[in-house]
Amino acid sequence: LLFGGLLCSIYSIHAQTNPEVKVYQNLDAIIETALINNPNIKASKLQTKQERALKGASWDLPKTEFGLEYGQTNSAIDDDTRFSVSQTFAFPTFYVNQNKLAKAKIEASERNQEVIKNELIAQVKSAYYELWYLKSKQNVLQQQDSIYERFQYAANLRFKTGESNALEKATANAELADIQIAIKDNASIIKAYQLQLQNLINSDSLVDISVGRLEQKSAMLSEEFMDTLLVSKNTLVAFYKSKVEVSEKESSVVSAKMLPDITLGYFNQSFIGNGETAIGTPTIFDSGDRFTGVQLGLSIPIFFKSHSAKIKAANIHKLENESQLEAITNYMQTKLQTALETLKKDQQNLEFYRLNALPQAELLLRNSQRAFQEGEIEYVEYVQGLNRALTIQTKYLGFVNQYNQTLIKIEQLTSNN
Repeated sequence: LLFGGLLCSIYSIHAQTNPEVKVYQNLDAIIETALINNPNIKASKLQTKQERALKGASWDLPKTEFGLEYGQTNSAIDDDTRFSVSQTFAFPTFYVNQNKLAKAKIEASERNQEVIKNELIAQVKSAYYELWYLKSKQNVLQQQDSIYERFQYAANLRFKTGESNALEKATANAELADIQIAIKDNASIIKAYQLQLQNLINSDSLVDISVGRLEQKSAMLSEEFMDTLLVSKNTLVAFYKSKVEVSEKESSVVSAKMLPDITLGYFNQSFIGNGETAIGTPTIFDSGDRFTGVQLGLSIPIFFKSHSAKIKAANIHKLENESQLEAITNYMQTKLQTALETLKKDQQNLEFYRLNALPQAELLLRNSQRAFQEGEIEYVEYVQGLNRALTIQTKYLGFVNQYNQTLIKIEQLTSNN
């Protein structure tokens, strides 16, 4: 039993330190899973569903009133009865406007759903490409680690044979330690983005991606293309437009409340005792003789101050939403222009590194290794060459990632997913 318990404990610890990992082959699969599982998407869909359900309440009539009266109406006999039914409702224009308001709220909820969807897709893209960048950087660091391991081995061997001094040996050990620390730090950041993707798609398993070397996202960067990029299609701008529409409909509903309410009624009652027929003949009515009639009433607002204040407040609320729409449109347009300028700069940096710095780094790495092995350079120059090559390679990957992240931001701003 003790041995079995020990095995279970070991298995439990192993399961905690090595969680299940689900590997995705492409970005589209992760986005599709996120759109299905993300709780924010689910909540926004339920909110839209709720607004659709509330649309039926736009024709909400007050409760129908039923009345029963019993007592003395026509004579000393106190067995008269009176039955009545009445219904009050607002002027029909009020219900028409309220129905339009319900439709506007549904549309606003749908636009909000698109905002959340657009934001989620951008977050997934950003985390995916960031993870791709970090995994590519990890490969570069591991390649550099292999080179420094060979350098350490050679330095230790040269020290033992008396061909070098202790400084070269210490330098080799320090450089290897530095690169191994960098690998561990980068692995920790990789784990953080894996967890971020796991959270975004609401998965029970850690999320990883199967990718090669980091690639640049494709984009049309012609001036004509950039001129067509507008924030008018931005989901957040569209949502604020729908808010303006809702406030307009709310103002119409408040104004329609100024119209008179209408009451329709019907009654049926008895007049037990002496009476006359329609032609004036005296008669005696009993409880079986029934008299009916209808009722029409209008409820007209006489005190306007409260209604006028509500109408004024509704109109101010509409102006407020219009100001917010203008502000968010200008803000998004500025962000888009800034992102486009950043993208041009990123593209220039990439072109320079791709055509000049990156080939030089490969040449520097290859020549440094050859020259050190053949004794043409000392270890100090060798280490400088390795570090310079590593800096260029990782910097290039950083520029690719920065370009991709900027393009993702532009896609989000223009809702071009």
